[in-house]
Amino acid sequence: MKNIILSHPTGNANSRNAAKAFAESQILDSFYTTISVFEGSVLDKISRIKYLAELKKRYFESVLKPYTKSMPSYEIVRLLSQKFGFTYFIDHDKGKFCIDQIYKKLDERIADSLFNHKIKGVTGIYAYENGAYHSFRRAKELGLKCYYELPSVHWRKVHDLLKPQYEKHTQWRNTLNVFNDTGEKRMRKDEELLMADKIIVPSSFMLKTLSAFPKSNLITKTKLIPYGFPEVSASVLNREVKKDKRIRLLFVGNLSLQKGIINLFEAVKGFEKFIELTLVGAMPLKRCLVLENELQNHNYLGTLSNPDVLKIMRKNDVLVFPTLADSFGLVISEAMSQGLPVLTTERSAGPDFIESGVNGWLFEAGNTEDLKYKIEYLISKPGVINEASLKAIETAKNRPWSVYRKELVETIRVD
Repeated sequence: MKNIILSHPTGNANSRNAAKAFAESQILDSFYTTISVFEGSVLDKISRIKYLAELKKRYFESVLKPYTKSMPSYEIVRLLSQKFGFTYFIDHDKGKFCIDQIYKKLDERIADSLFNHKIKGVTGIYAYENGAYHSFRRAKELGLKCYYELPSVHWRKVHDLLKPQYEKHTQWRNTLNVFNDTGEKRMRKDEELLMADKIIVPSSFMLKTLSAFPKSNLITKTKLIPYGFPEVSASVLNREVKKDKRIRLLFVGNLSLQKGIINLFEAVKGFEKFIELTLVGAMPLKRCLVLENELQNHNYLGTLSNPDVLKIMRKNDVLVFPTLADSFGLVISEAMSQGLPVLTTERSAGPDFIESGVNGWLFEAGNTEDLKYKIEYLISKPGVINEASLKAIETAKNRPWSVYRKELVETIRVD
Protein backbone atom coordinates (compact mmCIF):
# COMPACT_ATOMS: atom_id res chain seq x y z
CA MET A 1 0.00 0.00 0.00
CA LYS A 2 1.42 3.36 -1.07
CA ASN A 3 1.04 6.38 1.20
CA ILE A 4 1.39 9.68 -0.61
CA ILE A 5 2.01 13.26 0.51
CA LEU A 6 0.53 15.79 -1.91
CA SER A 7 1.29 19.50 -1.90
CA HIS A 8 0.03 22.55 -3.75
CA PRO A 9 0.12 26.10 -2.35
CA THR A 10 -3.10 27.42 -3.89
CA GLY A 11 -5.19 24.30 -4.53
CA ASN A 12 -6.20 24.62 -8.18
CA ALA A 13 -8.70 22.29 -9.85
CA ASN A 14 -6.18 19.63 -10.86
CA SER A 15 -4.47 19.44 -7.46
CA ARG A 16 -7.87 19.27 -5.72
CA ASN A 17 -8.85 16.34 -7.86
CA ALA A 18 -5.49 14.65 -7.32
CA ALA A 19 -5.95 15.00 -3.56
CA LYS A 20 -9.50 13.68 -3.81
CA ALA A 21 -8.33 10.75 -5.93
CA PHE A 22 -5.68 9.75 -3.39
CA ALA A 23 -8.04 10.24 -0.44
CA GLU A 24 -10.84 8.15 -1.96
CA SER A 25 -8.34 5.43 -2.85
CA GLN A 26 -6.92 5.52 0.69
CA ILE A 27 -3.37 6.25 -0.41
CA LEU A 28 -3.27 9.87 0.81
CA ASP A 29 -1.28 10.51 3.97
CA SER A 30 -1.30 14.32 3.97
CA PHE A 31 -2.32 17.23 1.75
CA TYR A 32 -0.23 20.35 2.28
CA THR A 33 -1.50 23.76 1.15
CA THR A 34 -1.52 27.36 2.36
CA ILE A 35 -5.15 28.33 2.94
CA SER A 36 -7.90 25.74 3.25
CA VAL A 37 -11.56 26.61 3.70
CA PHE A 38 -14.08 23.94 4.68
CA GLU A 39 -17.82 24.34 5.03
CA GLY A 40 -18.79 25.56 8.48
CA SER A 41 -15.26 26.60 9.45
CA VAL A 42 -14.23 30.03 10.75
CA LEU A 43 -12.67 30.85 7.38
CA ASP A 44 -15.92 29.86 5.70
CA LYS A 45 -17.75 32.52 7.69
CA ILE A 46 -15.01 35.10 7.13
CA SER A 47 -15.13 34.52 3.38
CA ARG A 48 -18.65 35.94 3.31
CA ILE A 49 -17.22 39.37 4.11
CA LYS A 50 -17.05 41.34 0.87
CA TYR A 51 -13.37 42.27 1.08
CA LEU A 52 -12.36 38.72 1.95
CA ALA A 53 -14.35 37.00 -0.78
CA GLU A 54 -11.03 35.87 -2.30
CA LEU A 55 -11.09 33.09 0.30
CA LYS A 56 -13.98 31.46 -1.57
CA LYS A 57 -11.42 30.26 -4.09
CA ARG A 58 -9.85 28.11 -1.37
CA TYR A 59 -12.83 25.88 -0.62
CA PHE A 60 -12.09 22.16 -0.39
CA GLU A 61 -14.40 19.17 -0.21
CA SER A 62 -14.93 17.76 3.27
CA VAL A 63 -13.31 14.45 2.30
CA LEU A 64 -9.93 16.25 2.42
CA LYS A 65 -10.36 17.80 5.85
CA PRO A 66 -8.70 14.95 7.85
CA TYR A 67 -5.63 15.07 5.58
CA THR A 68 -5.13 18.81 5.14
CA LYS A 69 -2.24 20.70 6.73
CA SER A 70 -2.34 24.45 6.18
CA MET A 71 0.33 27.14 6.22
CA PRO A 72 -1.71 30.34 5.75
CA SER A 73 0.36 33.25 7.10
CA TYR A 74 2.52 34.11 4.08
CA GLU A 75 -0.31 33.52 1.64
CA ILE A 76 -2.70 35.78 3.56
CA VAL A 77 -0.14 38.61 3.46
CA ARG A 78 0.36 38.03 -0.27
CA LEU A 79 -3.37 38.23 -0.98
CA LEU A 80 -3.79 41.38 1.11
CA SER A 81 -0.77 43.00 -0.55
CA GLN A 82 -2.21 42.18 -3.94
CA LYS A 83 -5.64 43.52 -3.01
CA PHE A 84 -4.38 46.82 -1.60
CA GLY A 85 -1.64 47.42 -4.15
CA PHE A 86 1.41 46.82 -1.96
CA THR A 87 3.41 45.58 -4.93
CA TYR A 88 6.78 45.94 -3.18
CA PHE A 89 6.01 42.88 -1.04
CA ILE A 90 4.90 40.71 -3.96
CA ASP A 91 7.27 41.82 -6.71
CA HIS A 92 8.10 38.95 -9.06
CA ASP A 93 10.83 36.68 -7.63
CA LYS A 94 11.97 39.47 -5.27
CA GLY A 95 9.17 40.36 -2.86
CA LYS A 96 9.21 38.62 0.52
CA PHE A 97 5.60 37.52 -0.02
CA CYS A 98 5.61 36.95 -3.79
CA ILE A 99 4.04 33.76 -5.15
CA ASP A 100 7.47 32.17 -5.65
CA GLN A 101 8.24 32.62 -1.97
CA ILE A 102 4.89 31.06 -1.06
CA TYR A 103 5.78 27.97 -3.08
CA LYS A 104 9.28 27.86 -1.58
CA LYS A 105 8.14 28.18 2.04
CA LEU A 106 5.63 25.35 1.70
CA ASP A 107 8.20 23.21 -0.10
CA GLU A 108 10.74 23.75 2.70
CA ARG A 109 8.20 22.92 5.38
CA ILE A 110 7.39 19.61 3.73
CA ALA A 111 11.09 18.80 3.33
CA ASP A 112 11.58 19.33 7.07
CA SER A 113 8.72 16.97 7.89
CA LEU A 114 9.55 14.10 5.52
CA PHE A 115 11.65 12.06 7.95
CA ASN A 116 8.75 11.84 10.42
CA HIS A 117 6.36 11.01 7.60
CA LYS A 118 8.59 8.17 6.43
CA ILE A 119 8.68 6.70 9.92
CA LYS A 120 4.87 6.68 9.83
CA GLY A 121 4.83 4.80 6.50
CA VAL A 122 4.88 7.43 3.76
CA THR A 123 6.37 6.03 0.53
CA GLY A 124 6.18 8.96 -1.89
CA ILE A 125 5.50 12.64 -2.50
CA TYR A 126 3.43 14.21 -5.29
CA ALA A 127 4.28 17.85 -6.03
CA TYR A 128 4.07 20.53 -8.71
CA GLU A 129 6.40 22.80 -10.65
CA ASN A 130 8.19 25.41 -8.51
CA GLY A 131 7.11 23.66 -5.32
CA ALA A 132 9.13 20.44 -5.31
CA TYR A 133 12.84 21.26 -5.25
CA HIS A 134 13.53 21.05 -1.49
CA SER A 135 11.05 18.27 -0.74
CA PHE A 136 12.32 16.16 -3.66
CA ARG A 137 15.94 16.54 -2.53
CA ARG A 138 15.00 15.35 0.94
CA ALA A 139 12.81 12.58 -0.47
CA LYS A 140 15.75 11.28 -2.52
CA GLU A 141 17.88 11.10 0.63
CA LEU A 142 15.14 9.10 2.36
CA GLY A 143 14.43 6.78 -0.56
CA LEU A 144 10.92 8.09 -1.22
CA LYS A 145 9.30 8.13 -4.67
CA CYS A 146 8.98 11.55 -6.34
CA TYR A 147 5.89 12.16 -8.50
CA TYR A 148 5.93 15.44 -10.39
CA GLU A 149 3.08 17.13 -12.19
CA LEU A 150 4.17 19.67 -14.77
CA PRO A 151 1.15 21.97 -15.29
CA SER A 152 3.08 24.67 -17.18
CA VAL A 153 4.98 24.70 -20.44
CA HIS A 154 8.68 24.15 -19.81
CA TRP A 155 10.45 27.49 -19.49
CA ARG A 156 12.86 26.84 -22.36
CA LYS A 157 9.96 26.21 -24.73
CA VAL A 158 8.09 29.25 -23.42
CA HIS A 159 11.11 31.39 -24.24
CA ASP A 160 11.25 29.96 -27.77
CA LEU A 161 7.53 30.52 -28.39
CA LEU A 162 7.12 33.94 -26.80
CA LYS A 163 10.38 35.67 -27.66
CA PRO A 164 9.15 37.07 -31.03
CA GLN A 165 6.07 38.64 -29.39
CA TYR A 166 8.07 39.81 -26.37
CA GLU A 167 10.56 41.62 -28.59
CA LYS A 168 7.89 43.04 -30.89
CA HIS A 169 5.35 44.31 -28.34
CA THR A 170 7.55 46.17 -25.86
CA GLN A 171 4.58 48.06 -24.35
CA TRP A 172 3.09 44.76 -23.20
CA ARG A 173 6.13 43.42 -21.38
CA ASN A 174 4.73 44.19 -17.93
CA THR A 175 2.13 41.48 -18.55
CA LEU A 176 4.75 38.75 -18.80
CA ASN A 177 7.17 37.63 -16.07
CA VAL A 178 8.71 34.47 -17.51
CA PHE A 179 11.66 36.38 -18.99
CA ASN A 180 12.31 37.95 -15.58
CA ASP A 181 12.82 34.65 -13.74
CA THR A 182 16.17 34.36 -12.02
CA GLY A 183 18.75 31.82 -13.08
CA GLU A 184 18.35 30.18 -9.68
CA LYS A 185 14.64 29.66 -10.26
CA ARG A 186 15.23 28.14 -13.69
CA MET A 187 17.82 25.82 -12.18
CA ARG A 188 15.29 24.64 -9.59
CA LYS A 189 12.73 23.94 -12.32
CA ASP A 190 15.26 21.81 -14.18
CA GLU A 191 16.36 19.95 -11.07
CA GLU A 192 12.77 19.16 -10.15
CA LEU A 193 12.32 17.44 -13.49
CA LEU A 194 15.54 15.49 -13.15
CA MET A 195 14.75 14.28 -9.62
CA ALA A 196 11.24 13.12 -10.53
CA ASP A 197 10.69 9.37 -10.80
CA LYS A 198 7.46 9.95 -12.73
CA ILE A 199 6.34 13.10 -14.58
CA ILE A 200 2.64 13.73 -15.23
CA VAL A 201 1.60 16.08 -18.06
CA PRO A 202 -1.97 17.08 -19.05
CA SER A 203 -1.84 17.45 -22.86
CA SER A 204 -0.16 16.24 -26.03
CA PHE A 205 1.21 19.74 -26.59
CA MET A 206 2.73 19.70 -23.12
CA LEU A 207 4.39 16.37 -23.85
CA LYS A 208 6.02 17.84 -26.97
CA THR A 209 7.45 20.80 -25.05
CA LEU A 210 9.68 18.50 -23.01
CA SER A 211 11.77 18.02 -26.14
CA ALA A 212 13.23 21.47 -25.36
CA PHE A 213 14.87 20.00 -22.26
CA PRO A 214 18.47 18.89 -22.88
CA LYS A 215 17.98 15.56 -21.06
CA SER A 216 16.14 13.41 -23.61
CA ASN A 217 15.32 10.62 -21.13
CA LEU A 218 12.52 12.73 -19.62
CA ILE A 219 10.02 11.33 -22.12
CA THR A 220 10.63 7.78 -20.93
CA LYS A 221 9.37 8.62 -17.43
CA THR A 222 6.53 10.89 -18.52
CA LYS A 223 2.83 9.96 -18.49
CA LEU A 224 0.07 11.84 -20.31
CA ILE A 225 -3.08 12.16 -18.18
CA PRO A 226 -5.45 14.88 -19.49
CA TYR A 227 -7.44 16.81 -16.92
CA GLY A 228 -11.16 16.25 -16.54
CA PHE A 229 -14.27 18.29 -17.28
CA PRO A 230 -16.65 19.68 -14.64
CA GLU A 231 -19.98 17.93 -14.34
CA VAL A 232 -22.55 18.91 -16.96
CA SER A 233 -25.51 20.17 -14.96
CA ALA A 234 -29.19 20.37 -15.85
CA SER A 235 -28.88 24.16 -16.17
CA VAL A 236 -26.35 23.60 -18.95
CA LEU A 237 -28.56 21.16 -20.81
CA ASN A 238 -31.36 23.72 -20.65
CA ARG A 239 -29.20 26.77 -21.42
CA GLU A 240 -30.71 29.44 -23.62
CA VAL A 241 -30.12 28.89 -27.33
CA LYS A 242 -28.44 31.79 -29.07
CA LYS A 243 -31.06 34.02 -30.72
CA ASP A 244 -29.72 37.57 -30.83
CA LYS A 245 -27.59 38.80 -33.71
CA ARG A 246 -24.54 39.89 -31.71
CA ILE A 247 -22.15 37.09 -30.79
CA ARG A 248 -21.06 37.14 -27.17
CA LEU A 249 -17.36 36.27 -27.02
CA LEU A 250 -15.74 35.51 -23.66
CA PHE A 251 -12.08 35.46 -22.64
CA VAL A 252 -11.05 33.96 -19.28
CA GLY A 253 -7.43 33.96 -18.11
CA ASN A 254 -4.58 36.14 -16.98
CA LEU A 255 -4.44 39.31 -19.05
CA SER A 256 -0.99 38.63 -20.41
CA LEU A 257 0.91 38.50 -23.64
CA GLN A 258 1.27 34.72 -23.17
CA LYS A 259 -2.52 34.27 -23.38
CA GLY A 260 -2.60 35.94 -26.80
CA ILE A 261 -4.76 38.89 -25.81
CA ILE A 262 -2.87 41.16 -28.22
CA ASN A 263 -4.08 38.99 -31.09
CA LEU A 264 -7.59 38.96 -29.62
CA PHE A 265 -7.83 42.76 -29.34
CA GLU A 266 -6.54 43.17 -32.89
CA ALA A 267 -8.83 40.49 -34.32
CA VAL A 268 -12.09 41.94 -32.96
CA LYS A 269 -11.49 45.44 -34.31
CA GLY A 270 -14.02 46.31 -36.98
CA PHE A 271 -16.57 43.80 -35.68
CA GLU A 272 -17.98 45.97 -32.89
CA LYS A 273 -21.49 45.91 -34.39
CA PHE A 274 -21.53 42.14 -34.56
CA ILE A 275 -19.83 40.96 -31.37
CA GLU A 276 -19.59 41.74 -27.68
CA LEU A 277 -16.32 40.85 -25.95
CA THR A 278 -16.21 40.16 -22.20
CA LEU A 279 -12.96 39.52 -20.35
CA VAL A 280 -12.41 37.86 -16.97
CA GLY A 281 -8.99 37.61 -15.37
CA ALA A 282 -6.28 39.12 -13.23
CA MET A 283 -4.44 42.28 -14.19
CA PRO A 284 -0.61 42.18 -14.13
CA LEU A 285 1.08 43.35 -10.94
CA LYS A 286 2.79 46.17 -12.79
CA ARG A 287 0.64 48.62 -14.72
CA CYS A 288 0.31 48.17 -18.45
CA LEU A 289 -1.25 51.30 -19.92
CA VAL A 290 -1.88 49.83 -23.37
CA LEU A 291 -3.80 46.97 -21.75
CA GLU A 292 -5.86 49.35 -19.62
CA ASN A 293 -6.75 51.37 -22.72
CA GLU A 294 -7.86 48.27 -24.62
CA LEU A 295 -10.06 47.09 -21.75
CA GLN A 296 -12.01 50.34 -21.87
CA ASN A 297 -13.37 49.24 -25.25
CA HIS A 298 -14.83 46.02 -23.89
CA ASN A 299 -16.61 44.52 -20.89
CA TYR A 300 -13.99 43.73 -18.22
CA LEU A 301 -15.27 41.95 -15.08
CA GLY A 302 -12.02 41.53 -13.13
CA THR A 303 -11.34 38.26 -11.31
CA LEU A 304 -14.18 35.95 -10.28
CA SER A 305 -14.60 32.81 -8.22
CA ASN A 306 -14.88 29.56 -10.16
CA PRO A 307 -18.67 29.24 -9.65
CA ASP A 308 -19.10 32.79 -10.94
CA VAL A 309 -16.87 32.05 -13.95
CA LEU A 310 -19.02 29.04 -14.84
CA LYS A 311 -22.12 31.21 -14.49
CA ILE A 312 -20.69 33.85 -16.83
CA MET A 313 -19.77 31.14 -19.32
CA ARG A 314 -23.40 30.04 -19.56
CA LYS A 315 -24.37 33.61 -20.50
CA ASN A 316 -21.99 33.81 -23.46
CA ASP A 317 -21.77 32.12 -26.87
CA VAL A 318 -18.11 31.28 -27.52
CA LEU A 319 -14.98 31.16 -25.37
CA VAL A 320 -11.97 32.66 -27.16
CA PHE A 321 -8.68 31.41 -25.73
CA PRO A 322 -5.90 32.59 -28.09
CA THR A 323 -3.02 31.28 -25.96
CA LEU A 324 0.53 31.25 -27.25
CA ALA A 325 1.66 28.57 -24.78
CA ASP A 326 -0.56 26.70 -22.31
CA SER A 327 -0.01 23.20 -20.99
CA PHE A 328 -3.77 22.60 -20.91
CA GLY A 329 -6.01 25.62 -20.35
CA LEU A 330 -8.58 24.55 -17.77
CA VAL A 331 -10.94 27.22 -19.07
CA ILE A 332 -11.29 25.10 -22.22
CA SER A 333 -12.77 22.13 -20.36
CA GLU A 334 -14.78 24.40 -18.06
CA ALA A 335 -16.33 26.24 -20.99
CA MET A 336 -17.23 23.07 -22.89
CA SER A 337 -18.88 21.65 -19.78
CA GLN A 338 -21.10 24.76 -19.72
CA GLY A 339 -22.14 24.31 -23.35
CA LEU A 340 -19.76 27.00 -24.55
CA PRO A 341 -17.80 25.96 -27.68
CA VAL A 342 -14.18 27.08 -27.67
CA LEU A 343 -12.07 28.92 -30.21
CA THR A 344 -8.44 28.26 -29.27
CA THR A 345 -4.96 27.50 -30.59
CA GLU A 346 -2.96 24.34 -31.15
CA ARG A 347 -0.71 25.32 -28.21
CA SER A 348 -3.10 24.04 -25.57
CA ALA A 349 -5.21 20.98 -24.87
CA GLY A 350 -7.49 22.13 -27.68
CA PRO A 351 -6.28 19.56 -30.24
CA ASP A 352 -6.82 16.74 -27.70
CA PHE A 353 -10.53 17.49 -27.39
CA ILE A 354 -11.64 19.83 -30.17
CA GLU A 355 -12.43 18.72 -33.69
CA SER A 356 -12.30 22.04 -35.50
CA GLY A 357 -15.67 22.95 -36.99
CA VAL A 358 -17.52 20.29 -34.98
CA ASN A 359 -17.36 20.98 -31.22
CA GLY A 360 -15.21 24.12 -31.41
CA TRP A 361 -12.59 25.74 -33.59
CA LEU A 362 -8.78 25.79 -33.75
CA PHE A 363 -6.55 28.48 -35.23
CA GLU A 364 -2.84 29.06 -35.50
CA ALA A 365 -1.29 30.57 -32.36
CA GLY A 366 -0.19 34.17 -32.85
CA ASN A 367 -1.94 34.43 -36.23
CA THR A 368 -4.30 37.39 -35.90
CA GLU A 369 -5.63 37.00 -39.43
CA ASP A 370 -6.54 33.35 -38.81
CA LEU A 371 -8.38 34.31 -35.62
CA LYS A 372 -10.12 37.18 -37.41
CA TYR A 373 -11.21 34.82 -40.17
CA LYS A 374 -12.72 32.40 -37.63
CA ILE A 375 -14.63 35.22 -35.91
CA GLU A 376 -15.90 36.47 -39.26
CA TYR A 377 -17.06 32.94 -40.08
CA LEU A 378 -19.05 32.76 -36.82
CA ILE A 379 -20.66 36.12 -37.57
CA SER A 380 -21.69 34.96 -41.04
CA LYS A 381 -23.00 31.57 -39.83
CA PRO A 382 -24.16 31.99 -36.22
CA GLY A 383 -26.18 28.76 -36.41
CA VAL A 384 -22.99 26.71 -36.17
CA ILE A 385 -22.50 27.96 -32.61
CA ASN A 386 -25.57 26.13 -31.30
CA GLU A 387 -24.51 22.97 -33.14
CA ALA A 388 -21.00 23.16 -31.70
CA SER A 389 -22.46 23.81 -28.24
CA LEU A 390 -24.27 20.47 -28.22
CA LYS A 391 -21.14 18.66 -29.40
CA ALA A 392 -19.04 20.41 -26.74
CA ILE A 393 -21.41 19.16 -24.04
CA GLU A 394 -21.06 15.60 -25.34
CA THR A 395 -17.28 15.90 -25.22
CA ALA A 396 -17.43 17.12 -21.62
CA LYS A 397 -19.70 14.25 -20.61
CA ASN A 398 -17.18 11.72 -21.91
CA ARG A 399 -14.36 12.81 -19.60
CA PRO A 400 -15.53 13.94 -16.16
CA TRP A 401 -12.96 14.56 -13.44
CA SER A 402 -13.68 11.07 -12.10
CA VAL A 403 -11.93 9.59 -15.17
CA TYR A 404 -8.85 11.72 -14.48
CA ARG A 405 -8.81 10.62 -10.85
CA LYS A 406 -9.07 6.96 -11.83
CA GLU A 407 -6.22 7.19 -14.35
CA LEU A 408 -4.02 9.10 -11.90
CA VAL A 409 -4.45 6.53 -9.13
CA GLU A 410 -3.77 3.67 -11.54
CA THR A 411 -0.53 5.36 -12.63
CA ILE A 412 0.67 5.80 -9.05
CA ARG A 413 -0.24 2.24 -8.03
CA VAL A 414 1.55 0.51 -10.92
CA ASP A 415 4.67 2.68 -10.70
